[in-house]
Amino acid sequence: LAVVKRVEPRMKSYYSGLYVDDRLTFESVTTGHAANPNFRGELNAYMRAGVELIPAAPFSNAGRLRAVALSFMFAVAEESSGTLALMLIDDPALSLDDEHKARLLDQLVTPMLARYQLVLATHYESFYKQAESVFANATRLQLVPRRTVADAVGFAHRNLVIHRDL
Repeated sequence: LAVVKRVEPRMKSYYSGLYVDDRLTFESVTTGHAANPNFRGELNAYMRAGVELIPAAPFSNAGRLRAVALSFMFAVAEESSGTLALMLIDDPALSLDDEHKARLLDQLVTPMLARYQLVLATHYESFYKQAESVFANATRLQLVPRRTVADAVGFAHRNLVIHRDL
């Protein structure tokens, strides 16, 4: 619970960077389960709508829930500064619209590049192209997509296009 409370302020900052001027603001995160507070294997995020405090999960779309999860992950990484050197982020653009994808790159990914080695995977070619400028001084790998269902997928060198802009 102590780590959750320590990351909460930074999590609010990251979330507000993704959702600017939103009617629902990130308020808090707790451990436990509403029916059993002694169960610690679950995190609950709460949003503020005016004076009301509401649980995020039942009242949020997939993009907002992804933003809460990403905000938590980046806040934990910041709290763990000096102990983590690598961050692997699998398809963070999933469920985010174009505006929030751009904010993800600007507000979360770009500041972390100074402190961490980031591996960012995505299925979206448009997001890959958008992220290229952020990773301008990095090695970028792009798996050549299958053209038909019968095409084999492999990770041999002939199947990868390697971009080196160093």
